[in-house]
Amino acid sequence: MLGISLNDAFEERGAGRHDMAWRMIRLSAAEWDGMAKIAAGLLDALAKHLPNAQVVVTPRSIHAHRFKSRPMVDYVRMHELLDQLVFSSRRRYQLQLRLLRRAAEIVTGEFRHTYRHAERTDDRSPEVWSQIDLYFHDFDLIAKEALLAFRALLACLPLSFLPKFSLELNALLRGRVRTRSLPVER
Repeated sequence: MLGISLNDAFEERGAGRHDMAWRMIRLSAAEWDGMAKIAAGLLDALAKHLPNAQVVVTPRSIHAHRFKSRPMVDYVRMHELLDQLVFSSRRRYQLQLRLLRRAAEIVTGEFRHTYRHAERTDDRSPEVWSQIDLYFHDFDLIAKEALLAFRALLACLPLSFLPKFSLELNALLRGRVRTRSLPVER
């Protein structure tokens, strides 16, 4: 839903319907907050259940060149060296979860800052739109990596843990039918 809302916003902007485009950005901001909470909750649940894994969880390396926004490139680049120094698969997976959790917080904070600044100042410049596009690309990448981390751990958990894990994940998704608009700080 977030990607659809943002794509619609960019299409409206391209068609010259700037007011409608910014309304779509407002909708996207509310949806982004909900998605960030789900991503954080999923990553927390993965970290919580990692000790229950019966086999080695295969971590994925996350590389800075895949990100587009400066804050994310810098943050991930800092962790690339650390990733090379950790040899245990379990520890590398934990590092991956922490990196993704913090990365989601960083890019969400950058998006909020840009969005709120644009709301306060009525700045709808190409630079603002470009930043929103870069932040979404990075957030989408983080969300996909979180899903891949979920899949990796899911394959390593014993069947007896799956019902409890499922209940925790269902609790994350409850109440996600409606979203509120992101408040503007003035």
